[in-house]
Amino acid sequence: MTTLPGVLAEIAALAGRDAALGIALHHGGDDGWDVPRTIEGAAGRALVGLVGAEAAAAIVGRFGGEALAVPLARRAVVEWLAEQGWSSAKIACRLNITRRTARRYRRHGA
Repeated sequence: MTTLPGVLAEIAALAGRDAALGIALHHGGDDGWDVPRTIEGAAGRALVGLVGAEAAAAIVGRFGGEALAVPLARRAVVEWLAEQGWSSAKIACRLNITRRTARRYRRHGA
């Protein structure tokens, strides 16, 4: 299992690894992801849809109103998506990497 970098490790500790990787998948590479102040409103509902109500509440409780730099964490995201049954081709398309890179990340894990 690949170690999560930066703020993703803290999110994983608060809300779970799946929540952190979901955020990495949708916001990875964003140097200013605005964490909603509450789980109410459009941005809060989007976060709930992404990670679930309990995880969203934990994330908002800790980071609400902050702008976070979210690492790409490509290796960890590839591993996570592969665990969910995604093919290397589908992973490559979603992450804008080559299939060869997706296969290499899957094969070598960390």
